Amino acid sequence: MKSNLLILIMTILTAIALTGCGEERPYPNAENCAPEAFEKAYNSLQSNRNRDAFKAECDAFNEHRRRTEWKFVPSAPKNWLDYDFGTTDYDYETISD
Repeated sequence: MKSNLLILIMTILTAIALTGCGEERPYPNAENCAPEAFEKAYNSLQSNRNRDAFKAECDAFNEHRRRTEWKFVPSAPKNWLDYDFGTTDYDYETISD
């Protein structure tokens, strides 16, 4: 009888402990971490732990995307015929052997 009561109490405590674990947070991607969609997904989460985790994941996703996106911007074309190769800041005549 005591072992059945102990099993029942342990089952109830386990169920109470796992109550908040059933909520799934959205996967951070470009669609979910956009400002409008982020607010909607963030407000739909009930657990503060899931909210904090989702915010941290979206922040990391956006930072990674910001660091890896780049756009090639070519430099202005140079006319090498007009370039003066003779001007330098180094004076060769002052060198003594």
